[in-house]
Amino acid sequence: IVTADHGEELLEHGFIGHPSTSFKGAAYDELLRIPLIMTCPSLIPREMRVEMQVQNVDIFPTVLDLLGLPVPDTVDGRSLKPLLEGGAMEEVPAYTETTPGGYQATPAMMKTRIRAVRTSTWKLIHTHGPDEDRYELFDLVVDPGERTNLADRQSDRVATMRADLHQWVLAAQP
Repeated sequence: IVTADHGEELLEHGFIGHPSTSFKGAAYDELLRIPLIMTCPSLIPREMRVEMQVQNVDIFPTVLDLLGLPVPDTVDGRSLKPLLEGGAMEEVPAYTETTPGGYQATPAMMKTRIRAVRTSTWKLIHTHGPDEDRYELFDLVVDPGERTNLADRQSDRVATMRADLHQWVLAAQP
C-alpha cells in the first residue's frame, strides 16, 4: 500500500508547501487529494482503477476485510473490498479539518479552523476564527482547480453542505 497524509501546494493558490510548515492553512485539493495504490496479486485484480472518492480511513478496514478478518465496529472508515471485487458502493462525503500553522500554530492561530466537506462534484470550505467566517464553494466538475468561489451564487447548496459539515463537526466532539 502506497499513500500519503497530505499533498503539497505548488503555487496553485499562491503558496508553496503545506500548512504544517507555514503559518497558512488551506483545504484545497492539491493538499487533500493523494495517491492510494494497493497491490496484492492474490487479493486485488491487476491494473484495477477505482474512480470513486475514498479516504485513508478506509485503508485499515479494507486490509482486514481482504485478509478475511473481522472489522471491529469501533474502526472508522469502511472496507473498499466490494469496489476491488468489481462491485459498487455508495459514495460518501470526505471531511477534513486543519488550522493555520499546523504543528507550529500559536494559541491564537488554534482558534481558527479550516474545515471542508467534499463529494466527487462539490466542495465546501469553511474558514472560521476570531477575525474570519468565510465559505468557499467549488464545482469540482467545471472548476477542478478550485478557482471560482460560487458560495454567493449557490446559497442553497452552501446551506445543505454547511449543515452536513456541521453535523460532522458535532459528531467528532467528545
